[in-house]
Amino acid sequence: MNLYVPFLFCISKSFSFGFQPSAEEKNIYVKNRLDRVCSANGSKTRLNVKHEVVSVFTFNSSFVSGNSFKCHLELYLPSSSYGFSVFIEEMSLSGSSLSGCGEDSVQFGRDILFVTTHLSQKYCGEVELPVPRSKNGVMSFDFPFTPLARRIYNEEEDREMDIWLNINTRDVEDNRHKTLTLVVTPFKKSCASRDSLYQQCRFSTKCVRRELFCDGRINCAWPYVEPADEVHCLEALAPEAKSLFATDLAVILLVLSVLVGMIAVLVLAVNKYSKKVTKMSANLSADLFCNRQLLEDQLDRNGDRSDSPYLPSCPPLPPPPPYTAVDNLQNIPPPSYSLLIPRST
Repeated sequence: MNLYVPFLFCISKSFSFGFQPSAEEKNIYVKNRLDRVCSANGSKTRLNVKHEVVSVFTFNSSFVSGNSFKCHLELYLPSSSYGFSVFIEEMSLSGSSLSGCGEDSVQFGRDILFVTTHLSQKYCGEVELPVPRSKNGVMSFDFPFTPLARRIYNEEEDREMDIWLNINTRDVEDNRHKTLTLVVTPFKKSCASRDSLYQQCRFSTKCVRRELFCDGRINCAWPYVEPADEVHCLEALAPEAKSLFATDLAVILLVLSVLVGMIAVLVLAVNKYSKKVTKMSANLSADLFCNRQLLEDQLDRNGDRSDSPYLPSCPPLPPPPPYTAVDNLQNIPPPSYSLLIPRST
């Protein structure tokens, strides 16, 4: 009971560091707070456990009021082809599994109707979180103080499993709380190598879901030196941040140049169009209002010609053609009328 809750919470959040989080992403793990799941009076609570999910049961004495916490869970699977594998991920209770569990205890077993037919040993004391280790890019777990064999339980005989908890919450200090985390994994009692959903745990005939292998949580909980599903796991390296290379700068400059060129072409096109519109407007005004000759003829026909100072100011008409060719003609006298009119006799 020497683990601080904030410290324990931080370690639990970073527990799967370096492993593939595929199982978490697919919501295979279902989290259950024991203070919410268990009955308030300690009577039996039956829970239907789906064989494709892993149940994570957690307990923290800071969420419990009263002097004690008693719970009796009965988990059952849909088929006798499956069993339960329990891994004590962490525990901070009074007592010791070696010297005896007086105040606090966790126990597993099975019953038939109201008769208990099997009971496991009682678990209590301190169980530390597994410590991830990496060597040559391969991830695995170390158990510094509590070996794997002293933190597991398996139910293979029946498709039902009972869990009893008896925890004293009366004399708990404010800055230290009693905690417990159980990972309950349904396993298939046998599977073929061609099974697309299940994979066999090493050194065993039992099988768990394939996505549970190398996911950062122990699911093949059998009494071996190492957990069968979390060995020889390649370390999932975080992708390195890409630096800004010269090629990236060249691409950026090229894009900026194209944008500047497009803006320049657009400005030139707008200016050219504006000048063209202005010129067309000027020509139209001259054609409509600046033909002085037409205006004067109109005034003559109406008999209202006057030197009005309000005539529009128009550009002068072009000069008449030169008369040089006419001036150069020789003065030839007209023909005599005698030649044209015959004399009378």
